[in-house]
Amino acid sequence: MNAPTAKDPLTALDIIEKSDSKNTTIFILKDFHDAWNNPLIKRKLRSVCQKLKYTKKTIIITTPAAKLPEELKDDAVIIEFPYPTTVDLDDVLKI
Repeated sequence: MNAPTAKDPLTALDIIEKSDSKNTTIFILKDFHDAWNNPLIKRKLRSVCQKLKYTKKTIIITTPAAKLPEELKDDAVIIEFPYPTTVDLDDVLKI
């Protein structure tokens, strides 16, 4: 299956909500934190999260900081990853 793409946050949430896949599906929203200041998008995200609770669909949102709007805290799990060490970078960059 081709990965769906969207140019704006509301369209992305619509695509996720309308996805009819019965398989395990992971949607990644990159830098979505800029969008959740918009009340319409925040409400839509909460709505979509509620609908996905009983499916095999997951939304992962990448952000530079673990700041989450209060309204979304009950629907989210925050996982913070440390910055890579020099050794980690060396392992990745070895040819």
